Amino acid sequence: MSALCAPRFQFADRRVQAFNNMVRQIALLLALVSIVLSYDTQLLLSNLKGQQPLPRTVKPYIYLLELHPRLSEGYFNGSVDIHIQCLEPTKIIVLHAHQDLQLENITFTAISTGYAVPTIKEIERNDSTDTLTLTLEEELTERDSYQLHIEFNGLLKTADYQYTATSGGGFFRGTYMDERTLEMRWFAMTSMFPGSARRVFPCFDEPSFKAEFLIGVTHSINMTVLTGWPSYFNQSTEEEGYIKEYFGRTIRIAPFSVGVLVSSFNSSIAMNVTSSQGTTELAVHHVRAPYQPVSMTLAPKVLQFLEDYLQTRLPVNKVDIVAMPTIPYDVKSDFPGLILVQEYMVSDNFEDLHKYLVMQWLSHMVTPETWSAFNVSDVLASYLTTYALSQVSTKRPGFIGDPRSVMYDIFATNINVSSYGDFVPYTKERGVWFMNMLNESLGEQTFRKALGQYIRSNMYTTVTKDTLWSVMKQQALEDGTLPSNVSLQQVADSWLVPDCLRYPVLTVTRNYDDRSASLEQHVFSTELPRSLKLSEQALLWWLPIEYISPGTTVPHLASWMGTYYQEISGLPEEDEYIVVNPTDAGMFLVNYDPHNWRLLKRDFFQLPNKTREKLMNDVLLLANGGELDYKTALNFTLNLFDETDYSVRTPLPNQIRNIEALYSFTPVEEKFKMYLRRMMLSHGFDPSIQPDYQKDSNYANYWYLARELLLKVGYQPKVDEGHEHLQQIMPTFLVNDTSSGMVIFCPEFMRNGSEEDWEKHNEELQNFLNTEYESKPFLERSLAKCPGYSGLIERVLNRTLDDTAVFSSMTWYNMVNLITSSSKAQNISLEFFFKHYNELKHKFYFMQDMWTNMVSRLTDNIKTEGTLRKLNEFCKEHEGKLGYTQTVFDTAIKKARKTIEWCRRSLPDIKIWLDEVFPSAGVIEESNK
Repeated sequence: MSALCAPRFQFADRRVQAFNNMVRQIALLLALVSIVLSYDTQLLLSNLKGQQPLPRTVKPYIYLLELHPRLSEGYFNGSVDIHIQCLEPTKIIVLHAHQDLQLENITFTAISTGYAVPTIKEIERNDSTDTLTLTLEEELTERDSYQLHIEFNGLLKTADYQYTATSGGGFFRGTYMDERTLEMRWFAMTSMFPGSARRVFPCFDEPSFKAEFLIGVTHSINMTVLTGWPSYFNQSTEEEGYIKEYFGRTIRIAPFSVGVLVSSFNSSIAMNVTSSQGTTELAVHHVRAPYQPVSMTLAPKVLQFLEDYLQTRLPVNKVDIVAMPTIPYDVKSDFPGLILVQEYMVSDNFEDLHKYLVMQWLSHMVTPETWSAFNVSDVLASYLTTYALSQVSTKRPGFIGDPRSVMYDIFATNINVSSYGDFVPYTKERGVWFMNMLNESLGEQTFRKALGQYIRSNMYTTVTKDTLWSVMKQQALEDGTLPSNVSLQQVADSWLVPDCLRYPVLTVTRNYDDRSASLEQHVFSTELPRSLKLSEQALLWWLPIEYISPGTTVPHLASWMGTYYQEISGLPEEDEYIVVNPTDAGMFLVNYDPHNWRLLKRDFFQLPNKTREKLMNDVLLLANGGELDYKTALNFTLNLFDETDYSVRTPLPNQIRNIEALYSFTPVEEKFKMYLRRMMLSHGFDPSIQPDYQKDSNYANYWYLARELLLKVGYQPKVDEGHEHLQQIMPTFLVNDTSSGMVIFCPEFMRNGSEEDWEKHNEELQNFLNTEYESKPFLERSLAKCPGYSGLIERVLNRTLDDTAVFSSMTWYNMVNLITSSSKAQNISLEFFFKHYNELKHKFYFMQDMWTNMVSRLTDNIKTEGTLRKLNEFCKEHEGKLGYTQTVFDTAIKKARKTIEWCRRSLPDIKIWLDEVFPSAGVIEESNK
């Protein structure tokens, strides 16, 4: 067997491969049922409680909507005249009206003279489906037009942070203090997402029922109304101090795109944004005094970039961005020409503000027809936002990051989504990465032309979740950048599964004799033992097989892989490497045969920076997941001693965090820390000098991670700071720890201390433990190398049995940290716990937080079969008596089994490698320093 971990599927035995393929195909059929239900149906069920679509016998084409929010009274009233066209003869009209709306004066007439006036026979409301059904005496005539008039009133909701998923959007009111007059002021706003317009006015509340709107709002003459559309007419009302203002006529929009804001503004600024498509006015308004100085340099650039990139102008002449005192939590608040955001978001640092600009095209102009199609639009909007910001910003905004940084954490920690709503940020990051994969695989020009065509050809209409992929494939076929047998719909479906965050690893095994390679994909997992569900085992992705080789930096697209196995040919000679997925465009790891890994290590610095970063991430994750032996992986990281690009260096401290708990308390711990310490401090790295994130984000990212790691593995200047602090409390002596190459210190009373010395310094020791400083975890662990350490741990443990001892929460947690800070302390403490369990439980069981903390920490770092056996025996002996800590013990046993398996599999390779790189460790000697 080669150094490469044994693959799950042996290419030499095609019968085994065929059998495995058959099993996976059967499992795939079962998985598809789950995927289809989660992708298409779950969003509909969560948003609209499983309601059936409205009949398509009629359609609206104009709304004459009038609203009068009565802010101080807390309600609103209004009327709507809906002009509808009959698409097929019918006596029944069904539309939406939420049960919270009170309806009256419902009339139905023919618009054109000479037509018979339909008579309403029956009016029925269904609160469970939010529908209003009108049954007519006469049948409507196909192609004829009619008018439905309804008057209504409802309560204004309170605009605060108490929004829940069941309350939905609607018409809100809120208050704020005018900082100039110190008076309380009112504002009102609609805040809607698909399916919530029915809470404001009766309508055909589905995205596919797009129509034009004329909007009238009655308001105080001291207030201003914004709707996203120009005001064209005012008229006085019977109520003194009020006017009725009319807006529109709008383009064809869905009901949820109707935005209304009634307020007064403290300040406003406006600017013209000119692109190749024309000029648009961008205005920023503050309802009250600015929360912070307005920094809107990016928003105009983003708008200009999007119009140039998409070759499509916004169909509105002005976009109003309003900084609101408060907005109902998690409710849609962007409308055509009108964007409402929290005050703190009116700055360059908040991605959502710029995403709302993108949604002007992808939600309101090109409107998804089905609820699942909104997921595709949101993915595309997130990508365009991230891409636009990367193109117009020379300084990286605070909330804009490479999606790979988030997704690599998911790779490493096996986060798996159980419900769509819980991990929306991860879904967004995955979508951005997926779109980037298409951009690079199809070519930027093809991708850009397809997006522009998608928007222009579907402006003012609705789209399904397949429309984008259809347009994109057509453009790719015209440009010759996609094989005709590849379905982009299938590609998208394989990646954009809302309830799954599993990802693939591609194994590339080269045949150097005929310059070919066998490819195999399967689910990546770091779990031990692997416990994938049947549906997860069946997951299959479409992967773009792009690679580079010596002398090339532009990836060559060899094929698309939509099967578990595939062969490619025409590869370089035996002495030349290949790198698949070299730009990290696809969300998949790549493993190679041992010879190709050796070639990549040898020619590492011939590769582009992004490729070197990709390889460093992959090699560490693959080792952590058991796909690659640690000796190969760690040997590959030695290139970092000569690496000057900090984005390439960052994967090491980032990925080491995920295995820190695994290598600690093992025989390789000291040498492994020495390796990490030397690696982090190479190239003159100084963790004491804080970087400027805006000037060099790559270095800043590395600095934070490397500094955090150094504090854990030992950084001499910080250890010396801790020593200076301890010397103020008690006498100390220094030792040279040649096993770590560091100088550490010990309390003087631990060196042949008498009973009197121990008692004398007990209070000083407690003060030391209760003091917080950066290097404390390392210093606590280094105490294990001091003489008398076992006696120290035993004395601390015995104090827990002292009936006169009183523990504050801080003292308790610091004590638990000390007695679990090293493998020696852990062993002594666990034996003590087993021996005195009943006494400890009797004393601390009813202090639930403290007792749970002790149990979880003592059972958290089990690395040997012997200790696990003792824990199992203890749990069996106390079966049914562990109380609320039963789950803690169960979790500890499961974790211990996985950790022991990791140690069995990985520690021998790590030890061999460390012994080769670092000579045997010396002994601990007292220092004369």
